[in-house]
Amino acid sequence: MEKYMKRESIGVLVSGAGSNLSAMIEAGLSIAVVVADRECDARWVAMEADIPFRVVRWEEYKDARDMSAARNLFTQQIVREMRRHEVTLVAMAGFMRILSWHMFEAYPQRVLNVHPSLLPLFPGAHAVCDALAAGALETGCTVHIATEKVDDDQYILAQQRLPVFPHDTEASLHTRIKAIEHRIYPTAIKEYMDQLKNRVPI
Repeated sequence: MEKYMKRESIGVLVSGAGSNLSAMIEAGLSIAVVVADRECDARWVAMEADIPFRVVRWEEYKDARDMSAARNLFTQQIVREMRRHEVTLVAMAGFMRILSWHMFEAYPQRVLNVHPSLLPLFPGAHAVCDALAAGALETGCTVHIATEKVDDDQYILAQQRLPVFPHDTEASLHTRIKAIEHRIYPTAIKEYMDQLKNRVPI
């Protein structure tokens, strides 16, 4: 079978300020498109770097007949945007929506995520708060291959630990975790893309 001849290109999924997106851009990663589920400040990060920015609004799909149908339609539109921009790897960067199986079928083992805890500990949207509530003495962040299971720890690519201080608040702890994410996520993406160079087209 024919092997990849073109450069891997990344589609980044965002929902907020785009700090991890900024870190990816600064690391020189090849980003083909940024897709958000809402209007957010990541738009300006993408525009400054001359990267196409698209919005697939969850609000336009949430009134489908049920949540599963809404998620399917929403995800299918995101996949269309990725295909349109010839994306070969998807990186979630603070993306706050659960995707349906359509994404993982379109990009098998090619959807990456960074999560603000040491998976399998504290999955979900409130990982930092949950770590503090549990009295954890340390936490950190995890880069992993995303699957239909939210915050799946089956395919961990990188982790880094950091201590939880007695005076930490959710905001202070999240800020320190973000600083680590900005270092290890672009590196993990680069290393994974290197591994993909010898794989056949998806």
